[in-house]
Amino acid sequence: MRDALLGFLREAFPRLEAAEPILLEKHIPALKVRGGYADALYGDLVFECKKRLDDRTRAEGVEELERYLRNQQHPEQFFGILTDGQRLEVFALREDKLLLVDRLVLGPERAEEAWLWLDSYLFHERNLQPTAEDVALRFGERSAVFFQSFRTLEGLWREVAASPNAQTKIVQWQSLLSIVYGSAVGDPGLFLRHTYLALLARALAFVALCRRSPQQEELSGMVTGETFGRMGLDNFVGDDFFSWVAMRGVADRAMGLLHALASRLAVAYDLSAIREDLLKELYQELVDPATRHDLGEFYTPDWLAELTLRHAGFPGQRKVAAEVSLLDPSCGSGTFLFTAVRMLREAGWHGALLAGWCTEHLAGLDVHPLAVTIAKTNLLLALGAELKGYAKRFTLPIYMADSLTSSEGGTTHPEVQIRVPVEELAQRAGKARPRGLPSSFGLPAQLSDQPALLGAALDTLLEFATLPGDPASVR
Repeated sequence: MRDALLGFLREAFPRLEAAEPILLEKHIPALKVRGGYADALYGDLVFECKKRLDDRTRAEGVEELERYLRNQQHPEQFFGILTDGQRLEVFALREDKLLLVDRLVLGPERAEEAWLWLDSYLFHERNLQPTAEDVALRFGERSAVFFQSFRTLEGLWREVAASPNAQTKIVQWQSLLSIVYGSAVGDPGLFLRHTYLALLARALAFVALCRRSPQQEELSGMVTGETFGRMGLDNFVGDDFFSWVAMRGVADRAMGLLHALASRLAVAYDLSAIREDLLKELYQELVDPATRHDLGEFYTPDWLAELTLRHAGFPGQRKVAAEVSLLDPSCGSGTFLFTAVRMLREAGWHGALLAGWCTEHLAGLDVHPLAVTIAKTNLLLALGAELKGYAKRFTLPIYMADSLTSSEGGTTHPEVQIRVPVEELAQRAGKARPRGLPSSFGLPAQLSDQPALLGAALDTLLEFATLPGDPASVR
């Protein structure tokens, strides 16, 4: 079994032994398990092979892997792979416990997924401190990961592109991009690039929050948002333009791609402490570089965002910060929002206090649909473990909206205009009409199809329209 597995790996990965030799029957001193010999050792991977994995042989293999890993000088840097040639289970020591962190079942219909998955373990460095530059290098448009992933997405899209559901999503996406750029720029190739980045963002958020690769039953929920909903995140992702990958006929293969991306991220990075906007460079690279350049659209580097916030007096002392709000009306990938959270943490804000401040005092807007997804991801990465101490459900305060278009200026989004009787309210309150207060506002017409969201919007309007003890007052 060992020889068959190694023969398969050498054929699938010709560069394997050019990178580092495979050590067969590697002796690990001080072990009593089968004389202290592991079946194979490659870099920081310890292989244990069985002819067939049943309850007994699996238990034996797990025990042997644990002993092998514990005997390494730096056991936390090693992975143990238990396999019978078809199933591969990956184990690692985490907090002095051996945990199953990943798994894959090989099959001819999942060849590309298997290649990406195995490549992530064979060739990637482990537990790196993540940076935007490194993420762009490993997952950007010049990377092998992007090349393989894009080929997979192209094949899946060809199968579903003619369906009404898929056409609806790409047409809506094109319509929004025409608002962003002022002309039709959205072709299927760009749509697939956006899909890839949206999937990568979901995978990154999951691995950062859970510190592991997703299980099979969690993958589809990462696309639809159900998996994140179970974590207490209400609006991280939903049935957006990029959820076409969950359509019948392509979902299984798309979930395989998502799992491979998550496995790569889990292997490559230590996501316990993220210090910068990781997706900024990837976002700029994959959104639409030529069009962005033509429009003069560029993004704020982290150092400039921090300098700007400090110059504005943010965050100041804790009492001051508790009364300050921050709105980025064109947030892009969320650099200002990410930087604000990092600065608050450095100023002593932690846990539920920091998460609560974000829900009450932080907001981001952007008209670009992918920007909203990336900004939400970056805010989740900025908060990280802080969310575990937040007892309430968390709604990410980042919204898709055109902050430069007023309802009176003829927005292209259908709206229902709500008249506000400003004069009557002011007279009843015994006050003069406040200057600059509009006499109407618009609500998106789509809210009529979402009763729960419409109810929440109306509750919020009532909250902002009424002062305690004075129901007729004007705010």
